[in-house]
Amino acid sequence: MRKQDLYLDSRIVRTRKSLKNSLLILIMEKNFKDITVTDIVKSSNITRGSFYNHYTNKNELLESLFSDVLENLIYAYRKPFLDNRPFVLSKLPSSEVILFNNVYKHSNFYSIILNSDVSAEFKEKIYISFKKINEKELRVENDKIESDLIASYISYAIVGLVSQWVMDGYQQSPEFMNSQLIELMRISPNKTFHTRVPNYKY
Repeated sequence: MRKQDLYLDSRIVRTRKSLKNSLLILIMEKNFKDITVTDIVKSSNITRGSFYNHYTNKNELLESLFSDVLENLIYAYRKPFLDNRPFVLSKLPSSEVILFNNVYKHSNFYSIILNSDVSAEFKEKIYISFKKINEKELRVENDKIESDLIASYISYAIVGLVSQWVMDGYQQSPEFMNSQLIELMRISPNKTFHTRVPNYKY
């Protein structure tokens, strides 16, 4: 590749990174629905024309911001499945789970996005991505439970764990959360939850 092409490629990367960083900062300050392209280009010190050379509108920029983080998160979630063939959940050591390490690596992003007005949209994207993986990789040895339902159940549970961890300010270590995720996936709900029966006096 020519030096000129390398320079253009690096400039494109820098410009897009600057726009994404600016959008993330603005989301921390106000609702996404109230952010304008003018706000973004002023914050990033990039011309309006340059913005439209890369993105059609602010929604496309947000999608690109989401995609960068989701790509890493999906890889982190899939890695234990890919590294262990055949995949046996009961034999998987928690040390091979890196999902929460990845979230912590991008903690600034998660803290801002999950406390914003685009939180539900981002969590839905995580759920959809994880459900696809779970449908492909996990099998249910119970003919009373539909595979797609358990895939959905686990996916929502993981989204909930990630969200709660972020909202709590990452109080537990990523390694602890990884181990908790594995243990929760190994046990059946009926072995976890019990109905507390009050002591009635007759």
